[in-house]
Parts: sequence; C-alpha cells; structure tokens
Amino acid sequence: MSQTSIELRQDPGREEGFTSSGLDLTSTHENEVSSLPPVDGGKDAWLFLAASFMVEALTWGFPFAFGVFQDYYSTNAPFEGSSAIAVIGTCAMGIMYLGLPFIMSLQRLYPKQSRWSPMIGLFIMCIALALSSFSQNTTHLILTQGVLYAIGGSISYCPCILYMDQWFAKRKGFAFGIMWSGTGLAGFALPLLFEHFLHEYGFRTTLRIWSLSLFVLTLPLAYFIKPRLPHSATRHINPFKLGFALRRNFLLHQLANVAQALGFFLPGIYLPSYARTALGAGPFQSALTVLLINVASVFGCVAMGALTDRLHVTDCFMISAAGTTLGTFFLWGFSTNLPVL
Repeated sequence: MSQTSIELRQDPGREEGFTSSGLDLTSTHENEVSSLPPVDGGKDAWLFLAASFMVEALTWGFPFAFGVFQDYYSTNAPFEGSSAIAVIGTCAMGIMYLGLPFIMSLQRLYPKQSRWSPMIGLFIMCIALALSSFSQNTTHLILTQGVLYAIGGSISYCPCILYMDQWFAKRKGFAFGIMWSGTGLAGFALPLLFEHFLHEYGFRTTLRIWSLSLFVLTLPLAYFIKPRLPHSATRHINPFKLGFALRRNFLLHQLANVAQALGFFLPGIYLPSYARTALGAGPFQSALTVLLINVASVFGCVAMGALTDRLHVTDCFMISAAGTTLGTFFLWGFSTNLPVL
C-alpha cells in the first residue's frame, strides 16, 4: 500500500513534467508565430512588394521591348538580313512562360534553396546580356539574349509569385496587380530608352549598359524577396503530382485561360501595323499605340487586382471581358482616325 502511494505521488510529477513540456512547446510555437512579420502590411511586406515590382518590370520589360532590338538587328550589321532574328524574342519570352511551372515546382520542392533564386537568376540574366554584346551572328544572340536570359528570368521571377501568398491574404489581388503593373510601366519606358541608346551607341554598348544597370538596380532588391514563413513551417509535398490537371474545375479554368491568352498579345502585335497601313501613321505614332496600351495596363492591373479582393472572381471576368470586347470591336473596329484608335 505504501509502495502504491509512492507511485501515485510520482505520477503527478511525471504528468506535471509532461504538461510543463507541452506548455513549453506551445509557448515556443506561439513565440515563433508572434515573431513573424504581419500579413497585408508592415515594412517587410511592402519591401517585398516593391522588390517584386522592380524584378517584374526589369525581367519582363526587356523581352517586351525586344521589338526595338529586332528592328535594329534587321537593319544593321552583322545581323542585317537574317531570317532568325524573331527567334530571339520568341525564346526570351516563350521559355520564361513555359519554364515557370517547372521552376516553381522545383522551388516548392526545395524551399530552403529557393531563397537564393532571385540573386542567382538575376546574376544569370546579367551574364546573358553581357555575353550577348559579343555576339557575331544571330545564333549567338538566340543562345544568350534568348535562351540564357529566359532561364535566368524564370529563376529570379518565380519566388515573387511563390511568396506572395505568404505576405498578402486579404489584399492579395491588389498586391499581384501592383507587381504585374511593372511590366506595363517597363513596356512604356524601356523601348524609348533602348531606342535612344541603340541609335547613339550601338547594340554592344547598349547591352553592356543594361547588364550593368540590371545588376545595380535589382541585385540589392533581391534580398527582400524572401519567404515570410520559416522553412520548417512549409509543407514538403510532391509538386509534380498532376492529378489535378484532369479535374473538371481546373480544365474549365485552364480552357478559359488559354482562350484569353491567345488574344492577349494580338493588339500589341498588330496595332502598330494597322495604324501605319490603314491610317497612314508615322513610325513614332505607330509605336505610340503600343506604348499607350502598356501605360493603360499599369492602371488596369492595379484596378482589377483591387476588384478581385472585393468582388467574386466571375464578376471580375465579366468586367474584363466586356471592356476588352467593347474596346476591340467598337473603338478599334470602327476607328477611322488615329486619335480614336
């Protein structure tokens, strides 16, 4: 009986020790959560968004401004008359689009290593631009300004999308809108800048200047493109499971996405030619039509992003589809002079 009493007196000690340990673990977890930066605001969130905006603008702005380089390469030695010049821009933009799912899957699979992706990708982009300045034929440009630049761009850009979910929740649409508006702003400013430098210094000096500028402008900002959650808090799942691709909801959304994407680039491709051939616009006026589209997309991305935080996604789809349809069929379709266009 006395032995039983001793055992009973020891059990509370064990339970107390276990409870104390549990409280310590809970307290540690609460301390980790409380030490995390705030969501939807705060210095760290806005610095992340500002850095993502700059990486978006400078990474995608260069391929979107390739038309200026294409015109220069087509009319100047040593690339004059080459039929493969268009492949450079196709590789630069196409590989980035097609490579995003694979690179993002790898970064989800290795979250600790993906922390350094922005710096690594930006360094590859700078090297690609510097190497392209030594090109002697179109093949060299395709490999450097096209393929290598696109690989670096995908590596540096993917974390901006991957970490946005951690930094913004209620204002996620607005944050994505601000980030994606960077492409429109760069699509307006960079063609004018490249046009000036190509005319004054040639393509070799222009590419070297841009390589150095890209390094100086973006590499310090890459530090702020980082996850909000610690690596231990992220789930290690297999990102290559593709069973979702056969689900009805995904197929419907992807079908609509593909249909929208097929028409997304058409105005930027054909609007300058239409303004020049149908309305007799000059070179600058023709290029101005694309520049104005890029400027409008800055405000459109931010506005639509803010709407997605407040309205149902189908309402946003209808607003966007109605606006683009009316603008294309009525303003463009019935325009008889350049100001209306």
